[in-house]
Amino acid sequence: MDAKNKSNIKLLSIVASVMLLIIVVGASFAYFGTYKENIDKYKINITIDEFAKATFVTKDANLNLSVSKKDMVAYEAGTKASENSANLNVVLTSGNPNVKVTCTYDIYYEYDTNSSIYGVSPTPVTDSSLKELTLKAVGSTGTNNYADEKNFNYDTSWTQNPYKRLIVKGASITDATKNGTTDTWKFNMAFYNLDADQNKLAGKTFAGSFYVDKDSIQCDYEENKSLYNEIEKRYNEDKTYLGLYNGEGADTYANPVYYYKGNVENNNVLFGGFCWKIVRTTETGGVKIVYNGVPKDVYEREKFNSNEYTIVSNDATYPYTFDSTNKVWKSNILDDSGNGTDYTIELSPTQDGTYLFNINMHNESQEDVVGLLLNDNSIGSGESCGEGYFCGNDTDSINLSLSTSDVIKIIYYKGSTTTDNSDYVDFSLQKGVGNSSKSCNNTGTDSQIGTSAFNSSGNSPAYVGY
Repeated sequence: MDAKNKSNIKLLSIVASVMLLIIVVGASFAYFGTYKENIDKYKINITIDEFAKATFVTKDANLNLSVSKKDMVAYEAGTKASENSANLNVVLTSGNPNVKVTCTYDIYYEYDTNSSIYGVSPTPVTDSSLKELTLKAVGSTGTNNYADEKNFNYDTSWTQNPYKRLIVKGASITDATKNGTTDTWKFNMAFYNLDADQNKLAGKTFAGSFYVDKDSIQCDYEENKSLYNEIEKRYNEDKTYLGLYNGEGADTYANPVYYYKGNVENNNVLFGGFCWKIVRTTETGGVKIVYNGVPKDVYEREKFNSNEYTIVSNDATYPYTFDSTNKVWKSNILDDSGNGTDYTIELSPTQDGTYLFNINMHNESQEDVVGLLLNDNSIGSGESCGEGYFCGNDTDSINLSLSTSDVIKIIYYKGSTTTDNSDYVDFSLQKGVGNSSKSCNNTGTDSQIGTSAFNSSGNSPAYVGY
């Protein structure tokens, strides 16, 4: 009797038991090893930032498949003699419900060092046109090379030393919870009896591991940008100006209540084209805000170089000079030798634009005075000397929209008080560099909607507005 008739062995009578024994021993497929993943090797911590620390972990996947002598002769050719399944669990934990993390990864199978290799001599595939030792991988993402059951034999898709095969390319998992998300990959292996000689597979062990390739893992994250969550994030990073309410009823709130405390400038938000100060959050995840004026355009500033000014006129006796190190124009009158005299410089920008004009007085008294004019109109507000005049140690920064025809005039009036050779004024123009950002750090009248009366009555809250 040859091996091609082994599928009909079960029809033989007990008289043929000796021959049956010989055939069973010759065609038995004893054991298909263990397929597992090493959790210690493939536990990976992914630090997204200080706010969210995600963890990517793959769990054990043990798979044992064995074929007994009895199974080898109990099934018709083309039917499964044995099969078994195992799960590979991939767990991703964002660590913060306000951060959504998505990781992609590849799954490989790798034979153990001492294992037989199905499809490699001396354990070849019996008949490549038929199912013999098969694998089916079940999962929901990526390019699955074994989405359909097929022979798990060595071919050009495998590498050698070690023998390794890509099972799934670019699988993905997403989580935005503190408890984590689990994706489960199910691997099913089966051995089929064939109406053919399978003796070369007899008694061989095929053992290896299914695992996530740690070098293939790539993760991206996306933060929840809601205002409440931005406040929560800020509180977790720095509690200097943010408090957490934990008083009566706090344990019943759906969301923690955060509140701003102290003299802070970083609790502004732009909404509807206006500035608003954040006061606190609410237990439902809302935010309480109050009006804080209109936003201002803020640029990174760079001072003019001397060639970016057009000098219209400069004092002949004590001309103003340009300090190229600090990029400022500076008066030369340092003592009282010029008492009672005005010293003037007039200049214009070489390009149209919106600029910041800075002026600084350096004087121990208020007898020296600087007048500041734009096209002969007073500008600026010195703290001590009134609009358009600066004295003592006054300083100011003024936003100016200038054309090349506009003329800025600085008039230094030197008083009669004796000095210690340290009196002077300096000034500069600064241009914006790059794109502007919005500033909402408004105070005083800039933070008000207006000051007009809401009504003429004030004897009841019903008549009071803002």
